Amino acid sequence: MIARLLGCFLLVLYAFQGAGQSPQTAAFQQALAHASTDTSRVLLLADLSATYRYSHFDSVQWYALQGLKLARRIGYPKGEGRCLSRLAILLSERGNLPEALRLNLQALQLNRQSHDARGEARTLNQTGLLYFALDDFRPSLRYYFQARTTYQQAHLDDVSLLASITTNIGASYQGLALLDSASYYLRQAHDLTTTPPPTGWSCWGNPQPYILRELGRLQASRGLTSSALDHYRRSAKAAIPENDLRSRCRAFQYMAELFYRRQQPDSCVLYARKSLVVGQTLPFIVGVLRTSTLLADVFKARGQNDSTLKYMGIMLTAQDSLHNPQRIKQLDAIGFDEQLRLRQLEEERAELTTSFRLYALWVGLGTLLLVALLLGRHIYKQKQANQRLQYLNNQINQQKEELTQQRDTLGRMVQQLRTAQSQLVLREKMASLGELMASVAHEIKNPMSSVKNLAAISAELCQDLREELAKTVLPIDDQQMIDEMFNNLSQYQSKIVMYTQRAEGL
Repeated sequence: MIARLLGCFLLVLYAFQGAGQSPQTAAFQQALAHASTDTSRVLLLADLSATYRYSHFDSVQWYALQGLKLARRIGYPKGEGRCLSRLAILLSERGNLPEALRLNLQALQLNRQSHDARGEARTLNQTGLLYFALDDFRPSLRYYFQARTTYQQAHLDDVSLLASITTNIGASYQGLALLDSASYYLRQAHDLTTTPPPTGWSCWGNPQPYILRELGRLQASRGLTSSALDHYRRSAKAAIPENDLRSRCRAFQYMAELFYRRQQPDSCVLYARKSLVVGQTLPFIVGVLRTSTLLADVFKARGQNDSTLKYMGIMLTAQDSLHNPQRIKQLDAIGFDEQLRLRQLEEERAELTTSFRLYALWVGLGTLLLVALLLGRHIYKQKQANQRLQYLNNQINQQKEELTQQRDTLGRMVQQLRTAQSQLVLREKMASLGELMASVAHEIKNPMSSVKNLAAISAELCQDLREELAKTVLPIDDQQMIDEMFNNLSQYQSKIVMYTQRAEGL
């Protein structure tokens, strides 16, 4: 009875949500209305939630919460994991990455607990998207490849999921600037969506708009502007029948950014406004933030202050609704690897069987015994080494004292030798100087004696000359002048004799 009432209520609700449906929504609504078991209802509610992922976020939350409540009430871990995964998608789209991470980790544990390979592959893919949102492409690639491996090992038949994983791998390689690898995977993803699968698209719909958009980004990275614009337009067009507002918003946004880089402000404003309108309809907060920021920059460059303020207001509102993205990125980057690692360790520990416990105990006891023996041997060797070192240290100290004494003795001897050497050098210098002086004195005395004798002879000659001149009568003036000259000559000769006598006395 309760199930029928719930089905009737949902049929009434569908009538008011038709505008936000995707092409897959109606089929799941009919299936939910005729579901006969609670478990199938939970899975259908999760799938219905997924059909609104790109068109109406409130419906995503509503159906996922309804399925989560029912799954927990009936104790259905598989359905609980699926619904938690849908809620994590919604939180990540709105920028609340830490909460999205927490829900993804819970969903992943429930997926593995219930052996839900499809749900596990989807959750791993979403976990990679969280890393991708932080521009951390290598961890995102690791989770995408895990999702791909899980998909292949379980032999799943979900083209939407495989195409999404493959596209995400290509987008991550593009983020790492490995354009050849990006092209390889994006082409693979595009080939998967060229024709609908025989069983029709899953609740996730046709991912072609997303693939075309990423192919456009690849062409833009290679500088092929015309090809990039063509892919963006095809993406926006392909999003219409899928009611994929998110891809349409992104396609217009990338076109606007491309025109902005090409300095075509009019085209930039045109597509940025289209992107903003579509993003606000969803509402896709990340897209609203990007396009409003772009429009604010364009109008600021034009000097149109009113329009600048308008779009800056929209930008600030979007930032507030994203719960401070910078803080979220910091928290997520710090705790992301550690939380997932701890989760995996817990799961691996839970898989260990009791049969290994005794073996581990014996191994532990053996290890402890071995460690104890090695430690005792090490302590014994260490003690011997310490004794040997102490003995060597004493010898070294003794030798050090002896060397110190010898050094001091040698120092004093060196000082004495230096003093004696200085005295010997001085004596040798004095002896050399004495010999030099004696030699000089000897060399001086001989000429001095000769000079003195010649001066004496000269004095006698002058006296004889004066006596001879006295016999001759000369004028008085001449006689006075000659006498004065003889007097001067006599004085000079006397001084010569005196100086020579002093020199001889040295």
